[in-house]
Amino acid sequence: MTRLRRCLLCALLAAAGCADGPPDGSLRRLATPAAPYASGVTVLAEQVAVLQLPAPPRHLVLSDAALYVFLNRHGLATLDLSDPARPRLAHWLQGAMANDDQRGHHFLNGILEPERARLVVADRSQGITFIDVSQPLAPRVERTIEFPGDLPTAILPDGNGYYVAGGGRGLFHLAEGWSEGGPIKPVLTDFDHVKDLRWLAPNLLVFSDHVQNGLQVLDVSRRDAPRALALFSLRQYCDSLQVIGQMVALQVRELGVVLVNLEKPERPWIQSVLPTGGISSLTCMARWGEHRLLVGDTAGTIQILDLEDQARPCWVGRILARSSIACLETRGDLLYVGLNHEPAAEAIRPGHQFAVYRLTARRVSDPEG
Repeated sequence: MTRLRRCLLCALLAAAGCADGPPDGSLRRLATPAAPYASGVTVLAEQVAVLQLPAPPRHLVLSDAALYVFLNRHGLATLDLSDPARPRLAHWLQGAMANDDQRGHHFLNGILEPERARLVVADRSQGITFIDVSQPLAPRVERTIEFPGDLPTAILPDGNGYYVAGGGRGLFHLAEGWSEGGPIKPVLTDFDHVKDLRWLAPNLLVFSDHVQNGLQVLDVSRRDAPRALALFSLRQYCDSLQVIGQMVALQVRELGVVLVNLEKPERPWIQSVLPTGGISSLTCMARWGEHRLLVGDTAGTIQILDLEDQARPCWVGRILARSSIACLETRGDLLYVGLNHEPAAEAIRPGHQFAVYRLTARRVSDPEG
């Protein structure tokens, strides 16, 4: 670990010491970062396909028939998954850059509603865009609604509408059946920049903040009176998060993966800190199965974290893609990887901005080896 990362880690653990800590009141388990443990499992990866996209990818959304690749100002690419291991480009819905139109679509990320055959998209140029995918390989824009203040950065459905992260304006709720001119209700406005949000449990939201450097747990059982259960500052830039059981894996850009125990949502505490090593910054995370996490970075490395034993998390595999990792998604044993358009020094062939890997988990006879 570099000296800089060691200093960052000390600061992070100092922040943890200000929290409530483990249920037994002891902070000894937080005194050092978690070291990788030999789990008896290793994950091997075989590259099975590469693909050239119209533009650099930003975000991936998977459906049964297609993989939707968000291309920022360049729009939305649709990959045909008739052969899931060898996707092909089937459609390109062009965005703002096509005609140098600053008011054109700028697709940041979004979610799929399979029962309604539509994508709900955070559109950084216009607001919230609904895309009809009733024909999975030929999506079309259905409508766009304006969003108050800063433009949206993330969307999460709740069955009665959507929670929308409003960039620097906090968190909003967009009710089902919303029509132009109707209210978009502010839920929380004292967070500077909600970066990512997930359901921890029914009526419990957990989200990360990019500017205030922490995460928050919010009880939304009463939508008209949401209640903050916990505000947990890590004093580091926090990006995306994943919920695994009662644990939140938080992507801390310059440090690694921080596992926050939320068994008691009102008393979060750091269970493990897993530095990724090197000098690169983390860029994205994705789930693989029930208890594995994939973590990408700017150096073009994808590391695989096993959380089956949450008290003893461990790295079980590494993939060297050699281009900065932009986004990740999995289906079964397949890993879909979006690569950045600014490759590392030892980049794979220019133009290959998307790759597919087949993952295989194997037991090793000697766990310590």
